[in-house]
Amino acid sequence: MPRTQYTKDQLWKIFETLPSELKQAVFGEESADTIRETCERNAVSKEQMGKVAGIVGDSLMGLLHPEDLAQTFIEEAGLTPEQATSVARDINRLIMFPVKTFLYDFYKEITFVPSGKVIASSPLMYNQQPQAKKPVVPRSPKSPSTIPMPDTYRENIE
Repeated sequence: MPRTQYTKDQLWKIFETLPSELKQAVFGEESADTIRETCERNAVSKEQMGKVAGIVGDSLMGLLHPEDLAQTFIEEAGLTPEQATSVARDINRLIMFPVKTFLYDFYKEITFVPSGKVIASSPLMYNQQPQAKKPVVPRSPKSPSTIPMPDTYRENIE
């Protein structure tokens, strides 16, 4: 399924609305190094690498769901399914996961490798203030039946 194409002006307007953490992820040197190293490790050509970087940028700007990265790499960058899966896994883990709280505005459910599904039920967004913490209520002491006892079972060695 082809993605929607945006003009440079439209992309800049979208970019300007992003929080600084996502702006850094889009154009940061660390992200660029991660994309380059991941692509080199998976034998992705320089031409394909540029397309991969553009696709990752679109995902960070809320234009492509992170779960669709692998399929988009296959369709638009010409990667093999094995390359696309490996590159998408590394991109999700190394670039997307660290900024996941900022991606909640775009994607209400995100699956990241290796942490599993992240659901934004009441996340702390970049434009919200932290709420006061609830007071800690002390627990009642453990009853004697719940206190762990040392394991005394011994097996004969013959």
